[in-house]
Amino acid sequence: MGIPIDIVQGTSGSDHTASWQEAHNITALETMTPGKLADYTHPDAAEHYPAERTKWAAAHRARIPYKMHPSIRGDYAVLEVADKDTGLLADTMAVDKALALLKGRQGKAKPFFLAVGLVRPHFPFVATEGSLEPYDARRMAYPDFPKDDHADMPSGSKGRMMDLKKSAVREVRRGYYGAVTYMDEQFGRLMSGLDHLKLRGNTIVVFVSDHGYLLGEHQMWKKGVLWNEAIHVPLIISAPGKKQDARTHHIVELIDLYPTLAELAGLPPEPKAQGQSLVPLLNNPVAQLDRQDAMTTVSRGHGLRSGKWAFMWYTASKRFKTEGFMLYDMEKDPKQFTNLADDPKFAGVKAKLHRRLRTRVESMQ
Repeated sequence: MGIPIDIVQGTSGSDHTASWQEAHNITALETMTPGKLADYTHPDAAEHYPAERTKWAAAHRARIPYKMHPSIRGDYAVLEVADKDTGLLADTMAVDKALALLKGRQGKAKPFFLAVGLVRPHFPFVATEGSLEPYDARRMAYPDFPKDDHADMPSGSKGRMMDLKKSAVREVRRGYYGAVTYMDEQFGRLMSGLDHLKLRGNTIVVFVSDHGYLLGEHQMWKKGVLWNEAIHVPLIISAPGKKQDARTHHIVELIDLYPTLAELAGLPPEPKAQGQSLVPLLNNPVAQLDRQDAMTTVSRGHGLRSGKWAFMWYTASKRFKTEGFMLYDMEKDPKQFTNLADDPKFAGVKAKLHRRLRTRVESMQ
C-alpha cells in the first residue's frame, strides 16, 4: 500500500506496528497504487515498500505525478479545463491506470490490493467544463458567521485567513464543487469498471479522504486546524454480504480501517494496531462499538469528539506562546460559534475531556 509522504516522514511509535503492505502483501501478491497515494519521494521509502513482495519492483516506477496540472498561479485559483483535455488531468490518469490493472485481474483467483489516490478536490481547484457547468457562482452560498466570531478563539485555532470579496468567495466555492463533481465522475468510472469486469461482487471498496476543507467558514481556508469542516471526512465502505445504502451516526476514526479491512478480508489482526473493526456497524448501523470518542491531531494541537461535545486543545509553541482551549456543544452550536471553554458552568466537562484527550495523546508517544 502506498503511504502519503507526510506519514512516511512521521515518527514511528515504540511498538512500530507493521504497515498493511508489510503485514499482508504476502497474501495479496499484487499490490498496486496509482495516483496520489504513490507519491514516494522519501529516501527511506524502499523499506516501507518491499520490492520482493510486489509486482512492481519499486514504488516510484508506478507513480503518476499527482501534482501534474496545467500551470497556474495563486493558491486559491479556479482552473477550468476543456472537456476534451480531461485525459491530461492526474485523477483521470489514475483511474485509467487503475482500470487497466483491474482488467488484468479478470479470471484470476489470487487476491489483490489496489489503492487509487485522487487529488481533487484540492487547491488549486481544477475541474472540467462539464463538472463546473451546473454551478453558478452568483448562487453559491456565502458562509455565515457572527461579526465577533474570533473574539473567543485562542490564537492557535486561527487557520489560513484570506480577505476576499464575497464574489471571489463564491467563485472559489464554485470551483470546489466543480472539483468534487469531477472527482466523483472519476470514482464513478472506477466503480463502473468493477461492475463491467464482474469484480464488484467479490471486492471490498472503501472511499475515504484524509481531511476536510474550510471554505471561508470562520473566514478561514484549507486545513491544519481543528474546526469541524477541516477534520470531518467522508467514509463509505462497500463489502460483499454487508448492508447496502445504510448510514451510521457512530463516532469512528480512520485508524479503524486497518482492522476493518483485515476482518473483511479474513486476514489475521495485527496485535499492535490501534483502532477497532467497523464490521459490526456494517452488519448493523445502530450497533455499539467500544468507543465513546474520536481524536484528531494537527501540528498545532489535538481535538476530541465525544457525544455532543467537540473539544480542542491547542498546545503552546514558539509561534503560539500559550495553550488554548475550545469547547462546543455540537447539538446546539454545530457551526462552532460559541466557545464554552471558559464558561464556569462547563468546567467539569472541559476537565473531563481534557484528561481523556491527554491520555489518548500520551498513548501515542
